[in-house]
Amino acid sequence: MTLLEEIQLKVPASLVAAKEHGLIAAAVSVDRKQVKEYWLTDRGLVADLVTISGDTTLSNSILTKLDALATQDRSTAAMVSRLVNDPRGVNFGDTALLAQFQLLKVAGVLTQQELDALSSLALQDAPVSVAEVIEAMKGL
Repeated sequence: MTLLEEIQLKVPASLVAAKEHGLIAAAVSVDRKQVKEYWLTDRGLVADLVTISGDTTLSNSILTKLDALATQDRSTAAMVSRLVNDPRGVNFGDTALLAQFQLLKVAGVLTQQELDALSSLALQDAPVSVAEVIEAMKGL
């Protein structure tokens, strides 16, 4: 979806017609999220999952499943190794990693709750600037 389409969907026509760019940017920015680069080690993953769920049950479940799968699957083993040993950890905003998690859900390894938690880690606010609104609205 283009920014202009977002504006037309989220913003009253009266604001668009009045070219209230600041108000339009604020309205479009509400709840606007985007997957961005987000690096975590195993410790950071546990901390973020505890923040999401309130305890270590979710993180224990996910890490136990990944550890078990790592004994059978080289790609998972490489990811777990980076998660534990690489000072940067793993980029949870990487589309290939997110696709791998989706496949693990389809295969019955991860639950929907676990997939949702892992997929949400790299979701970050994506506000729209006034300049972006002005550019998107050129020609209206």
